This record gives sequence, C-alpha cells and structure tokens, in this order.
Amino acid sequence: MELVVDVLGSTAPTLRIAGENLSADAVKQWFRRLDSTHIEYVIEAVSQTTTKINNIRVYLLTALYNAPVTMGPYYSASVRHDFG
Repeated sequence: MELVVDVLGSTAPTLRIAGENLSADAVKQWFRRLDSTHIEYVIEAVSQTTTKINNIRVYLLTALYNAPVTMGPYYSASVRHDFG
C-alpha cells in the first residue's frame, strides 16, 4: 500500500513505470482503479516467482500498474493448468 500512496502523493510531472516515463496524472488515474483483488494478485504472483528481483520497488510498481490488465489472463491460465 505504501507504494500506491507514494504514487498518488507524488508531485513529480512524470513517473517511471516499466522503463518508461509516463504522465504522473495518467499513472495516478490508473492506480486509483486498483482494488484489493489487484493487490492480492500482485502479492501472489510475486510470491510464486523464482526469478531474482533486483529492484523490488520498480518491480512492484510495474506489477501494480499492469495488474488490471494481467490479472484476468493470469487466473484463467491457472485454472486451465489446474483443470486442463
């Protein structure tokens, strides 16, 4: 949650997400759409990764930013895997 608060409280004109400088207003609008399911999804996905994460803050910001569009396909693939 602290990362979300950091983003929403930022006064910078741009924020770096996934290696790109994006309009802070656009990023804030996207982050306002996040709900508890998105945060739970990111926590679950990070807990299952076996890849070394060098910069967890950058990784989590990108994961949270992408959560609304990646959560559905992630869970669909998981169900297909489990019940395939």
